Amino acid sequence: MAFQTGPDVSPELFAGRVKGRLQHALRQAETPIGFSRKTAVRALGDNVSDVVAGYLRRQTVRAALVDERYRATLRAAAFEDAAVDLAAPEETSRGRYWFNLHLVATTEGRFRIGQEDFLDKVRAGVFAWARETGCALKAFAPMPDHVHVAARGRPEQTPRELGEALWRCLNRAAGCRLMSDRVYAGTFSEYGRGVLGLS
Repeated sequence: MAFQTGPDVSPELFAGRVKGRLQHALRQAETPIGFSRKTAVRALGDNVSDVVAGYLRRQTVRAALVDERYRATLRAAAFEDAAVDLAAPEETSRGRYWFNLHLVATTEGRFRIGQEDFLDKVRAGVFAWARETGCALKAFAPMPDHVHVAARGRPEQTPRELGEALWRCLNRAAGCRLMSDRVYAGTFSEYGRGVLGLS
């Protein structure tokens, strides 16, 4: 079954509500079925894992910057953890969840992150975010005025919570309001929406 949810719904809450409503509908139809407590939830998106990882990998390489030293500094700050397998689910007592997120945070006023040593602070903020939220950080790609993060989220958390936490951690690490209020959060997995015939 495929559903669309908003950014305030966690995978765990979503799975519980779907199962409860389905059981209720089946009871109403006088064909009750007892489901196990185990569920599998996979987030789909317009892109698949390889596309997102490759996109982050190419960001600093393709950055249209006149100063090659600045581009090299951004590349050196980028991070990718080969040990984090985004195709593997997060397992809980209630089920298995593929909850991968691509987050993008932009600086306030498009301020260049490389100024005032903010690049190291931003990198530290991303790692602090992963520790505080329990997310498995797959990749981090800094750009002059925004950062990309790919991670596996915890199923009890919502995309909005994780985006807001990233915003807080980045600003706290910077020691000022460096990032703007808007954070993009998109889901992805090994399968795009097209696998279900969705466009």
